[in-house]
Amino acid sequence: MPRLLVLQHIGCEHLGLVEPVLKDRGMEYRYVRPFAGEDIPNDLAGWDGLIALGGPMSANDGERLGFIADELRLLTKVLEAGMPALGICLGAQLIARAAGAEIIAGEEKEIGWYPLTLTQQITMLLVLMLTSKGMAGVPRASLVVIAATLVTFNLPEAGLLLIIGIDQFLDMGRTATNVIGNSLATAVIGRWEGETAETLGVPAEAQAA
Repeated sequence: MPRLLVLQHIGCEHLGLVEPVLKDRGMEYRYVRPFAGEDIPNDLAGWDGLIALGGPMSANDGERLGFIADELRLLTKVLEAGMPALGICLGAQLIARAAGAEIIAGEEKEIGWYPLTLTQQITMLLVLMLTSKGMAGVPRASLVVIAATLVTFNLPEAGLLLIIGIDQFLDMGRTATNVIGNSLATAVIGRWEGETAETLGVPAEAQAA
């Protein structure tokens, strides 16, 4: 039975909806709460994976909060061992920092839920439409998004060069998937609604063709 180590950084930030998923799959887990004075393990003996949860601190707080530095050392061992790891919010920052990425503070704090104006909602909808379906319809447009976010997310330039080499083939695959998927969806919906060639009045000659 897999055993998971869960790093919890504040009382209100627990596994939440992840917990029943772990239980359904028969996984054991144990919380380690450094904010309550519990020690971070020095090694990975007895663990099959790790989950690092969120919190109000930063992955750059190693000097201010000693347990952050301890967690980074443990996460470095996790990555070196190829052990499965899941990071949520702060946990994702910690994993990225342990992998050598630079963590940069945002200009504004983003904590909790905030009301959105109608203008903000429409803007978000248009941006999502453009960056999902819109980008999928423009050859190599996704590379523009990746290139624009290299610095922000500290992505290696070599990864972009690799994608450029194979993106043409990926683009053909995406196009083929869209064509086949839309065709199948149309046929299935037509069958559900009883719109076969006969019911639509299509001549037998046209059906044979």
